Amino acid sequence: MLRLGGVSACLLLAGLFVGPIASAQPLSTGEPVCDDYLTVFEQCIRAKVRDPEQREEFLKNLELARNGFRKMTTNRFKPDVAGACTEARTTTMEMMRRVYGC
Repeated sequence: MLRLGGVSACLLLAGLFVGPIASAQPLSTGEPVCDDYLTVFEQCIRAKVRDPEQREEFLKNLELARNGFRKMTTNRFKPDVAGACTEARTTTMEMMRRVYGC
């Protein structure tokens, strides 16, 4: 697994116990804060990560995070989802800004 400044761990934390990775059009997580974060992160990955293997790994982790956040909005963790996404955005985008200039 690719590890850059804990981003993989952060993304995978949200994706625990999730099924296969979805494809094509991403579905809403059910939380606008999460959707905004994931959209910005995906745009950064697609625009700035040049290495195809690394880009694919980031996109797989992004989809795991999306599925994890979606799952969180449908259970007892719903009150915590916006905060988790805000924290993930702060951590992830700071690293992406430093490493990729997003």
